[in-house]
Amino acid sequence: MFIKPGLRDEYLAALHEFLVLARQEPGCIFIFLYASEAADERGTIVVFERFRDPDAFNELLQRHYAQRYLKLAEAAFAAPRIVPGFHYILARGRHAGARRCEGTRLRRL
Repeated sequence: MFIKPGLRDEYLAALHEFLVLARQEPGCIFIFLYASEAADERGTIVVFERFRDPDAFNELLQRHYAQRYLKLAEAAFAAPRIVPGFHYILARGRHAGARRCEGTRLRRL
């Protein structure tokens, strides 16, 4: 996601409030939040999330706190959200298929 300049702190505060509640939902497996540390990409936020199934995710979106967050978020986005779908690929070994991300400019929030 790309956040409008000047709205980053307000957006992150709203996102944090949302995440605290969303992570408590029974269908939430995980939600990780990353932000770019590069000065030229300061508005870049990446969220990785996984839910038990699509129904669990859709239930979350109906919660009052989720609706409040989504309303604020839509106003804060500088560009349309990119929402790719990912599928888990079973790997052999602890880090099979994983590559080191040398020089990455993302940090976990």
